[in-house]
Amino acid sequence: MSSRRLYARFFAMIYDPFMHSIERRVLSHHRKELLQGLHGRIVEIGAGSGANLSFYVTSTVNEIIAVEPNRHLWQRAEEKLKHLADALHIRPLHAGIEEPSVSEAIGDESVDAVVCTLVLCTIPHPKQAIEKIYRWLKPGGHLVVLEHIRSHQRNTAFFQDLFTPAWRLAADGCHLNRATDVALRESGLLLKEEAYFKYMLPFYRAVYTKGPTPSKTGP
Repeated sequence: MSSRRLYARFFAMIYDPFMHSIERRVLSHHRKELLQGLHGRIVEIGAGSGANLSFYVTSTVNEIIAVEPNRHLWQRAEEKLKHLADALHIRPLHAGIEEPSVSEAIGDESVDAVVCTLVLCTIPHPKQAIEKIYRWLKPGGHLVVLEHIRSHQRNTAFFQDLFTPAWRLAADGCHLNRATDVALRESGLLLKEEAYFKYMLPFYRAVYTKGPTPSKTGP
């Protein structure tokens, strides 16, 4: 077994125990508020071990396409699915968002919402990922985000920059210092709501909307 596969298995084993306290104290509340109003066809990027699954409303969600390259993490999500009172229609894609097969499986202007929770810190090329998300969303569709971000305070940001190289190695590529809020504001998506909060790290939660497709006019 390769070192990469061993690490993926180890990371899946420790992730939920490591996140248990912050999920219970802080994040689950924000997940619930962000996800319960979603409907239709949903793409979740970095579905991980299934932290969001219990917060979707099964009566309004038709399908969830769960993009998660770490199969060991997704096995833990499948265990959580067994304990849900109502079944969700979920189609897992075991690939990273940067892989062409993901866009081929989803299609342009085909989804009602894209969910990114604690994932834009990790994916290799966040700007390109946001561009893909924009293409996938139907006009009027929503991007829902819950992410830790680069601090707006200089001293805190300095230490985030300092510790990020080591943290990336330990935490599956996670960047402590990504200015995800800034990138989203520059994406062409329309800001619907946002909030900042802090729990050890600065966090950002927001809902963005894709505007209407410009009408084509003749010459």
